[in-house]
Amino acid sequence: MLARLLESNGLYEKKKRKSKDQTREKIIFPKVYYRSTKEILYLTLPTDGMKWHDRFQKIAKTFEEMYISDFISEKKEMGFTTYSLMIDVISKRISIEDCIATDGKVKLMEGVSWDYAEVPHMLVTGGTGGGKTYFLLTLIQALVKVGTVDICDPKEADLKDLQDLGLFRRHVFYGTKWITKCLKNAVAEMNQRYVYMKALPTYKTGKNFAYYDIPPYFVIVDEWAAFYSTLNYKEQDEILGYVKELVLKARQAGVFLILATQRPDAEYFGGGIRDNILFRVSLGKLQEQGYYMTFGNDQKNKAFVNKSIKGRGYVDDGSSVPREFYAPFVPKKYDFIAELKKIPSMKVLDTKEVYPTLNEIEEAYEEFGIDNNNS
Repeated sequence: MLARLLESNGLYEKKKRKSKDQTREKIIFPKVYYRSTKEILYLTLPTDGMKWHDRFQKIAKTFEEMYISDFISEKKEMGFTTYSLMIDVISKRISIEDCIATDGKVKLMEGVSWDYAEVPHMLVTGGTGGGKTYFLLTLIQALVKVGTVDICDPKEADLKDLQDLGLFRRHVFYGTKWITKCLKNAVAEMNQRYVYMKALPTYKTGKNFAYYDIPPYFVIVDEWAAFYSTLNYKEQDEILGYVKELVLKARQAGVFLILATQRPDAEYFGGGIRDNILFRVSLGKLQEQGYYMTFGNDQKNKAFVNKSIKGRGYVDDGSSVPREFYAPFVPKKYDFIAELKKIPSMKVLDTKEVYPTLNEIEEAYEEFGIDNNNS
């Protein structure tokens, strides 16, 4: 296949050899190397400034389509570029029992974890039937064991049912008024945490929430675009203000946003919010433009392939290289409500006694190196 690719695209040179009786043409291929393991295919091509340099720099998408594989990285050396493509991604899928949060990371697939302290906030996209709701429930089940989880369900659908569990009492919100209050509370929690950490006797410059053994705080908003489109201009401005503060300032305090939507159109993410959500997942089938909205227009050399597998999509774990992804497998008879009932309580940081003034908040921001002019 590789030889045919080079030949059919004219990626070779011809040299004439003369003998006494005739002149023969000899085809000389560039030095291209192929190595395959059970999981990864390595293709090394010359990028040495010669005739085909530019074409070889843009060939990863072609390789993905040829080998039904997933481009995961490129390594540049003097005169050569090696493209790595994963050819057995589905074998990396884990079961829901293995999706656990430890040491500030949530394991989502073999080789893929959400390191929320380093790659803050998550965007989840996907249409109906792609597995988005199951993925959110899987995340909730893992995260609620290590921190606080607030859930906003504008459509009052699957996630709203969690309000009937004692575990989520006062942690499920729906309706514009209460979702606004949830986001406002998250900003207040962020500010209280910064003042709280600064006042600790163990305070150390540059350290974040994990250093002080403070549990993380997660706010999940489902159907973000559908919710945002129902708001009037005043409500949009207020809610975007809270979301922007959290996205830009909350990482060190351990407050993280998870926004889920069918299509992440820019009109629903004002003020560069989408660009500052670093961990991104798509699930189910998306149109090409949907993938570019999720992962960025600079991914147009990436081959996004739709497959009819629930929970299958793509992920960018902060590397800026989207790759094929399979959400943790959830058996058909799995009962989220029954499993969540087994969890006695959330881990909550009690900051109710901390009522910071504006001066104290500004001082804390300065100590943690946060620009208060970017909100």
